Amino acid sequence: MDSLYGSINTQLIAKAFLYDAYRGLEPEQFSEPFQLLLQMMPVLIIPAGKVYRSRTIDLDADVDSGKGITKINDHLAGGFTDEESWVPPIENCKLQRLNRAGEQVLYVAENYETAVREQKAQLGQFVSVAEYEFKTDIPVFDFAAYTHVEQQCIITGEFQKAFYTETELNARQLYFEVQKFLSIMEPWEGYYKVSNALCDLMKKDDRVWGVRYFSSNNGYNLGIWKYEKIDRSFVRSSIVEVNESLQADNIFSRKADDYSV
Repeated sequence: MDSLYGSINTQLIAKAFLYDAYRGLEPEQFSEPFQLLLQMMPVLIIPAGKVYRSRTIDLDADVDSGKGITKINDHLAGGFTDEESWVPPIENCKLQRLNRAGEQVLYVAENYETAVREQKAQLGQFVSVAEYEFKTDIPVFDFAAYTHVEQQCIITGEFQKAFYTETELNARQLYFEVQKFLSIMEPWEGYYKVSNALCDLMKKDDRVWGVRYFSSNNGYNLGIWKYEKIDRSFVRSSIVEVNESLQADNIFSRKADDYSV
């Protein structure tokens, strides 16, 4: 019965947090359980390796304009340069899942296909995908645990018991609520207020540089606010033309030759 009440109360707290954040209020009175959850959570270390960052190509503004993309025999070649592919300047930072307007956060995908799908490009559009080699391990909160085993590694039985003793709430249920807030498909602008309110709590923890979360298009993404700490190298960019629905298994009609830029 305690666990039932804990789950119900957890859902109510999550909805209250969502409601206040959505209205643009500081959800302080409902943030304590979330803060405690984060404090008790282990940190996931993303090992150094390859990540991918994508950007849709504007055929009028981006081709043969010094940004790394050229047209050769009516075919696009190259891809956005490192400077064009990396975190945009402050004035170009729009409200997104983990940042408000004017805030810089690095968004990367853990594989090539997820990076392309994140653009939600239309049929026939071109997407430039930059490949980066991170030489630094990245400490993050992991809200992309999928299987029961993965979830139990984060919210252990001892974790669950200690959290309930302190709050009378269900830690695993609260974890799912955060996971949902971070990964909702087709979010509207107001919903970003909720994910940003959660991100504000995460940024207070000096143990982490970012968060791992589900992509709404399958796969995993990383949102990294301490990206200046990363030792990285730009490997190359390539261009993909989208020829099918973004929900399809095969969304590529042609992958342009890989040109280092």
